Amino acid sequence: MAKKRKDGQKRKLQETAYANTDLKIMADEAPSALKAAFDRHGYCDLWERQSEEGRWEGTFETAKQYKKPDPNLADFLTVIETLEAAELSQWEACTLREFDIGYHAGLEPFSFSQSLSEETIRGLASVGASLRITVYAPEKPKLSQRKPSQKTKKLSAGKRRKR
Repeated sequence: MAKKRKDGQKRKLQETAYANTDLKIMADEAPSALKAAFDRHGYCDLWERQSEEGRWEGTFETAKQYKKPDPNLADFLTVIETLEAAELSQWEACTLREFDIGYHAGLEPFSFSQSLSEETIRGLASVGASLRITVYAPEKPKLSQRKPSQKTKKLSAGKRRKR
């Protein structure tokens, strides 16, 4: 069974694949100029809210879908490295600047790896960002897609006989 991704491509449910990279930020003040900068570059603002403690939290992702994290991070870094003064000030005031690389886990292939270039790693460090990796468990098949177990088959056969 294949599941349709945001970019229109299909992915087998049991196949390990790169999902996307999100940028998570936290700040003591509303990062409105920073949000405007990402909006200007066509980024998706997944959510922005003020926590009960008064901190502002936000998550952004690129509108373009990538097959690997390195070019996705390079896209983010290009925007951050060209921020205007007010935007840069808000970026530097963030208490959290974290890129979260997401993967959908699967049963295949046996081994799966992707790398980040030295240039990207230096870029992350130069903008004061941290890196997180999130792995999403494989989705369970819907009941209609599951094959009945031997026990289920026996129970079903027993119920039919009693009728």
